[in-house]
Amino acid sequence: MDIAAYRDLVIPVIKSRYPDLQNPEVTDIAENLFSGTIVVVRSDNKVAHEEIVFVTPSHQVKVFSTTEELAYFLQKQCNRTWFDKISSKPVLSGIVFLGLLVVLSCIGLTSENPLKQNVVATLGAVASLAAGYFFGTSQSSRS
Repeated sequence: MDIAAYRDLVIPVIKSRYPDLQNPEVTDIAENLFSGTIVVVRSDNKVAHEEIVFVTPSHQVKVFSTTEELAYFLQKQCNRTWFDKISSKPVLSGIVFLGLLVVLSCIGLTSENPLKQNVVATLGAVASLAAGYFFGTSQSSRS
């Protein structure tokens, strides 16, 4: 997601929770943290107002009421089990990519194909496409 998509998702939740905020804006995004995204929202009220929000992969928005609540959430996320860590999107994507690369390499390099150079070139193209698809580009945006 880009900053505009996060803005469209988070700002209505913030405005419903704090109706007196003036011009809330998404100022920073940290993606792929704890299987979700942390979004910082600031407003230009007379008193500085800042909220830290967690957005799950299913686009649920959690606004932290206090710094303590945020600290407990971060502590809980740091103490996740190894299964939870492995099943996160970046790790799972890496495992799928490496598995795909190994399987395709075994199939292409062990076959008695007279067109082995074409097979190797095709494997290189598929591996490049898979890497681009699985890992993509990560964005950390500041406005």
